[in-house]
Amino acid sequence: MIIAAGGLGGAAMALFWPFLMSWVSGSCEGLALNRRLGRYNGSWSSGGVVGPLVGAWLVEKGPLWPMVAAVLCFAAAFLLLGLARRDAAQPRKAATVNGVPEVSCDPRMLADFRWLSRIALFCAWASFAIARSQFALLFTGLGYSESQFGAYLTTVALCNFLTLIAGGRWAFWHFRAGMLMGAQGMVLLALLMVIYGRTLGVLFLSAVVLGVAFGFSYGSHLFYGAAASRKRSVRMVIHEIVICLGVTAGSWPSGHLAQNVGPYAPYWFAVGLVGLGAIGQIVIHIASQRRVAAHRQSPAATVVKPTE
Repeated sequence: MIIAAGGLGGAAMALFWPFLMSWVSGSCEGLALNRRLGRYNGSWSSGGVVGPLVGAWLVEKGPLWPMVAAVLCFAAAFLLLGLARRDAAQPRKAATVNGVPEVSCDPRMLADFRWLSRIALFCAWASFAIARSQFALLFTGLGYSESQFGAYLTTVALCNFLTLIAGGRWAFWHFRAGMLMGAQGMVLLALLMVIYGRTLGVLFLSAVVLGVAFGFSYGSHLFYGAAASRKRSVRMVIHEIVICLGVTAGSWPSGHLAQNVGPYAPYWFAVGLVGLGAIGQIVIHIASQRRVAAHRQSPAATVVKPTE
């Protein structure tokens, strides 16, 4: 019954998130898009910070109270969405040239950053899925309590929240490949801290590093996917598919590895996955840079057409 409920919940979220993100980001480009997505990301990630704290308090009152609270929150959300007006204030549109939105980036470069961020998002979610599904056993096996593990996950969520808010406020990171590859390196560093760390300080530092890298990878893929795209709901579906693949790649093999190989095997598996992702990022970026350089040597339009 629990597995069936989880599947039903996942199907419901798949119908909810992509179209909500498309609605929120509609008609925005550039800085306006970045800030709109930043406020959106701050909204959902703040729930990730508050949820574990409230849930821990409610479960002490009774095991059903967290579920009752979740049902009430969903009912309130559906009520507010039902009251929303379709003709409410429209978001600001980007500057246009001959009716085409301007994007300060070559379309080939935009495709490059979409793939770089896609790899980073996949690896970040795979690593987080392993931490969320397996690390509790290792954490308590080292002698730490369940409440301290709850604080660990809250630290990850808080750093994710702050990174998403900052990424939506400032746009200096746009189209900087080094920052996406740096986020990949931060995920790798967090995994190595989990493998070799034994003290609570090192483990909580890994939570900070993982939360920052996770938030940056998520916000980057969301921005690059939505930028210059007409059919944003399709881009958002791709965003959710990458997340689902990352969660599956992290959760399913890690359980078998922990059971049949050893408690640290899932994290070495994640190290290999992130390492392969980093190599893929480098190869894609070098190939893209060569295509962009070749394209600039020939006459080309200065305006990027919206992609499908």
